[in-house]
Amino acid sequence: MITDVPPDWAGWPGSPVWPLSWCWGGPDLHWSERILVPPPFEPVTLAQVKQRLRIVSTADDADLSLLIKAARQQVERDTAGVLVGAVISQSVDAPPACSSVLKLVRFPVLEVRRVTTYDMNGVGTDLDVASYRLDAASRPARLILTGTTWPRWPTLRPQDAVVVEFAAGYVLADQNPPTTPVTPETWQLAVLLLVQHWWDRLRQGLTSHHSGSSEGGAGRGEMPVPYGYDMLITERLEWLT
Repeated sequence: MITDVPPDWAGWPGSPVWPLSWCWGGPDLHWSERILVPPPFEPVTLAQVKQRLRIVSTADDADLSLLIKAARQQVERDTAGVLVGAVISQSVDAPPACSSVLKLVRFPVLEVRRVTTYDMNGVGTDLDVASYRLDAASRPARLILTGTTWPRWPTLRPQDAVVVEFAAGYVLADQNPPTTPVTPETWQLAVLLLVQHWWDRLRQGLTSHHSGSSEGGAGRGEMPVPYGYDMLITERLEWLT
C-alpha cells in the first residue's frame, strides 16, 4: 500500500500519514450500527425449543421466548451474520484518500436502501442510487462507488461521515407478510444449543439455591458455551475478529 499526505492536509498541525487505498474497512474500521427494523420473527420457534427441552407447560413461555431472542443475538455477535432479517444503519468515519469501496459489517446483505454523507456542519446528503452498486457476493459485502471516489475530510466530517442503510439477513425484515426464514441449519442449531444450555444452567441454579447447596465458588456466574457451539459458528467475517 502506498502512503502519502493528501494535499488538503498540508500545513495542518500533526498532519497524518494517510493510506491511499481503493477500499476501506477491516480491523481498523471504526463503525457503529443501529437496528432500524428488527427481525419479524426468530430463527427457531417456541414450539421447537419446548420440544427439545421436553416442556409441555406454558408457564415458562415468556422466559423461553427471551432466551430465544438472546441466543439469536449472541449468534449474530459471534458470526457477524443476520440470522433472519433486519434493516441496519452502519456509520463509519471519513474514508481514506482515493477509496471507492466500503466493506459492510453484516451479511448476507440483500439491498442497500440509502447512503448518506455528512459534511463538517452535520448536513446530510443522500447519494444518487446510480452512483454506487452493491457487491453482495463478496464476504464481506462491498458498497462500490461507480466512476468516482468517496469524498473525505474536509468535505466530510471526520467521525460518522458516511451512513449506509441496508437490509440484511435471509428474509426482508419489512416484507409484508414476511416469508418463512431460511436461516442456515447450523445457525438454527447454534441458537437451540444456547437456549438449552442457558435453560439447563438456569434450572440448576434455581435448584441449588432452593436446596441450600453451596455449589458455585469460582465458577459461579460463568456461562461457558455448550459443546459443539464453536464448530457451528466458525463461518464469520474474519476481518472483524
